[in-house]
Formats: sequence, structure tokens, C-alpha cells
Amino acid sequence: MIMEKNSFLFDPGEVTIIIPSYEPDYKLIETVDGLEAEGFTDIVVIDDGSGEEYAEIFRRVCEKTSVTLLSHPRNRGKGAALKTGFRFFLENRPDKAGAVTADGDGQHLPADVRACARRMMREESESPAAGEGPEGHAVVLGSRDFSDPSVPRRSRMGNRITRVVFSLLCGIRLSDTQTGLRAIPRACLSCLAGVRGSRFEYETNMLIDLKSRGTRLLEERIETVYIDSNRASHFRTFSDSVRLYSYLLFFGASSFTSWLIDLAVFYLLMRFAAPHFPAFAAAVDAVICNVVARCTGSFINYLINRNLVFRSWQTMRKTFFRFVCVVVFIMLSAGLCIKGLTLLFGIDRPLLATIIKVFVDFVFFFINFKLQRAWVFAEHRGKNR
Repeated sequence: MIMEKNSFLFDPGEVTIIIPSYEPDYKLIETVDGLEAEGFTDIVVIDDGSGEEYAEIFRRVCEKTSVTLLSHPRNRGKGAALKTGFRFFLENRPDKAGAVTADGDGQHLPADVRACARRMMREESESPAAGEGPEGHAVVLGSRDFSDPSVPRRSRMGNRITRVVFSLLCGIRLSDTQTGLRAIPRACLSCLAGVRGSRFEYETNMLIDLKSRGTRLLEERIETVYIDSNRASHFRTFSDSVRLYSYLLFFGASSFTSWLIDLAVFYLLMRFAAPHFPAFAAAVDAVICNVVARCTGSFINYLINRNLVFRSWQTMRKTFFRFVCVVVFIMLSAGLCIKGLTLLFGIDRPLLATIIKVFVDFVFFFINFKLQRAWVFAEHRGKNR
């Protein structure tokens, strides 16, 4: 146990290091040596189906007294490897306060791993009111400086895009959304073991799940290390990017499906309702048509979001009531915007009114997502799913 500044006692032996590894080189051995030098005595390495060609490296790693080696018979992805490590921790390390995930390719310096672990432990000691669930606890993320010239272009661009998406849709404001260095207290690991995803998208889903459960996400500045322009990375630009944004893509697909139904009903009403009911022509206008169309599309949207996107365990009565409140708010706001714009520009043709609706609905898509995520389906905070 070492006395550090601010009179905080930090013992690296209270923390488990979890390293997912696929087809490593000798940097994995150097990483383990460096972690031992920093005082860590419990290091769990997961061989994610690397094959016989890499057996010698894992054999060398196993010679370390601090290392426990877990193996997948075939490659299952970084997310699956992390979940294997989390489950092992929960079942076999009852005396540990938390775990730190790190990469074994030399990008996470042992001193930075220690800094993140120490801050996590300090936050735990200063938050005695936090319960057994993840709410109120803090996960510490090792944050890189993407303005550094050594950062590869694809990594810099990927981080910028993810930062914008997270900020707009998820309310998560982080400078480094893709870091693999994460110090996680024990109270958060049980729920993370059940988060969707098996490859790189899992780390993104982790952040979304933690945020929705009321966990604080803190950043600790670390060294920015990219070796040989990050050529050793197993990140597949297209397929893993799709997986990375799967949570948001599912919501977008759900919204797009219900939106198409909404749009079709709106156009049909505008096209056929008023001519067949001239006595009510004044009432059967953009606002009324939008209400009917939105009710039809929204019910389908609710069913998809509840069962496939947010996977809510709450009763249908509770979530549906909140969903209806959001729908009414969005519906009336969007309808008034459509009506106002059609009057402003003197539009009386169904096709032009429908085009106006497209632009209005695009804006309200983001508002709708944030309300559903933060309120309608957010009552799973603190619960283990």
C-alpha cells in the first residue's frame, strides 16, 4: 500500500487488470511486466481464439505469477472477451474493489493504468452513499489527446464522429469515446456483463448503458500512444463501424419504419380526405392529418423500441403512458411547425406539404430519441438486466 498525494492510500492489489488479447506480439509480455512493476498483482488475460501460432506468447505470459489466462476456443470479439473477464472477476474475485480494462499492445502505459485505477478507488472512497447497483458510482476512462500529431487520421476522424453522435443523441460528452482503458468499480460490472455486443461495438454500448443507469463517466488524461500508425489494430473499418453504432442504427431503423407509415398515411389523408368531405375541409388540414398519421406510426414505433431497441423490462402500461406523452408533445409541436411553415410559404399542395413535413420530422427525430432514452425507457437505472 502506497501513500500518495492528498493523503489517499491506494493499493494496486485491490484492483484486477483485464486484458483482452487477439493474436498478440511481445508487447503483451512487456505490458504485463510494466503492470507488475506498478504494483498490480492480479492480471487476467483473455486469449480470444488466437490459435497455436501465438501459444508461445501466452505461455510466456502465464509464467508471471500475477497472471490468470482465460481462453476462447475461437475468436469471438473484444466485447465477448471483456465479458468473459467480467464474469470471471465476479465469480472469483470477491475481495477486489474493481477492474481495469486495458489493451496489451503497448498503447496503454502501465503508469496510466495505475492513474485510472487510483482515481476510481478514490472516487469510491469519496462516494459512500452509492449503493450496490451502478447508480452513483464512477467509471474512469483513460482519455487520449486526439490533437496529437501521432494520432492516425482514421482514429481522429472516428473519434470526432462518435463524439458528435454521443453528444447529440445520448447526452454523453466525452473527449475520447473509444478508449479501451476503463477503471470500473465492482458495482457496475454485473450489469456490464449483460450488455449487448461481442466486438468493438460493445465498448460503445457500455457507455450508453452506464449513462442510462446513472453512473458517472469521468475522464483521466493519459499519454497518446500509437505504434506504427496503429496497424496492429484488429478494428475493421466498415463492419465494426456498423456494429459500433448498432444501438443508434436500431433506433433509426425503428423510427424510419414508423416514419414511412406515418408519411404514407399523411399523404393519403391530404390527398383523399378533404376532397371527399368538403363540409369538413377546413378541419381536415395538415394538423389533423398529422395527428392521425402520427398515431398510426407511433404505435408501431413503440412496439419496436420497447422490445428491440431499448429492451425495457418495465410494464407496458408504465412505458406506454410515457410514450404517449412524448408522442403527443412531438405530434402537436411538429404539427404546429408544419402548419406554420405551410402558411408562411403559402403552400396548399399535398406534395409540397409532405416535403415540409420531411424537414420538420428530421429535427424532431433527435428530440424524440433523447426523450425516449432519457425518460420513457430510462427506469432501468440501478437495475441489473
